[in-house]
This record gives sequence, structure tokens and C-alpha cells, in this order.
Amino acid sequence: MKSNLSLRKVNLKTDIEELFDIMINGKDQMLFHGRVQFNYLADFERWFTDNLSRYYHDFYVVYDDANKKIAGYVYSYEYRSYDGHCKVCTVLTETYRQVGMGALVGLRFLKELFTNYPIRKVYLDIYNYNKQSLMSNLDAGFKEEGCLKNFRYDNGEYHDMHILSLTRETFYEKYRGIIDEL
Repeated sequence: MKSNLSLRKVNLKTDIEELFDIMINGKDQMLFHGRVQFNYLADFERWFTDNLSRYYHDFYVVYDDANKKIAGYVYSYEYRSYDGHCKVCTVLTETYRQVGMGALVGLRFLKELFTNYPIRKVYLDIYNYNKQSLMSNLDAGFKEEGCLKNFRYDNGEYHDMHILSLTRETFYEKYRGIIDEL
């Protein structure tokens, strides 16, 4: 599974401006997380730094090595070491969506998490208007564990949030043949 995309830990000195541009993109925000609004880079940097220390567990930049730019980011959050689970989120810029890159990045990140932490299960929260992501993750082996009806309000409507999970066993069973290539 070769690609020009790599995962690397975020570097505030070199990455903050590109992350600012990606995260405040109003068109894409509601696909991945709630609205974040900042008028100034400095305000965003303070918010992001605070989230790195309190909210995000692991945060990686998805980097396009060929084009020398950030293609998105992936992170884990709500990590519960005692319970053996966390939530994950993968965000790619529009150029890298719907071409299989989200799956590749997601698998690499899951491999990283399952290799380095005693996680038995990962969860995803996906809103029903993000149909492509919902279907792709179900096809990838995630199972729906619940649905919170009318959870998010956006653009004059309420939307459901689907809660999906993938166990460590399912990950290794389903992707045994390609894990070493990731």
C-alpha cells in the first residue's frame, strides 16, 4: 500500500498555519467536529495548544511528501487506558477524499494505536449527513453500536450521530495481510 502520505507528530512551529486554514474551513468543519471560529491565528494557536494538552491523546499530521503540504490530520481522544478504548477522527482536505486515502490513513493510525497502547476498541462518531464516511467505515469493519437521534443542529436541521466501533481482534483479523505494508 504505497502512497505519498505519511503520518507525523504535529509540529506547532511548522504546522499551525496550515492546520488553522484546514480547521476553520466552514464548509468542511461539520463533517468532522463542531464549529471552531477564530479570527486570528494567535487565538487558534492558544486553543489548539490547550487541546493538545487536554483533549487530544495522539495528534498526527497527514503529510503529502510529494507535494510538501499537509493533507489533513488524524487524532485520538477520550483515551481511557483503564477501560481500553478511545475515539478516533480522520480529517482529510477535499483533494484527498473519496480516493481511498482516508482508509489508508485510518488503517495506519489504527495500527499505531493498537501497537502502542493496550486499546481493545476504538470508536468513531459520524453524523448521518456524512454518508460517504459512514458507509466507508461500516465497509471497513466498524460496527454500529448506537445512534443518538437529532444530536447535531446544522443548517436549519437536526442530524443523528452514529457511534461505530472496531475491536482490536477485528482489526488484526480483517487486515492481517496488509498490516505490515502500512
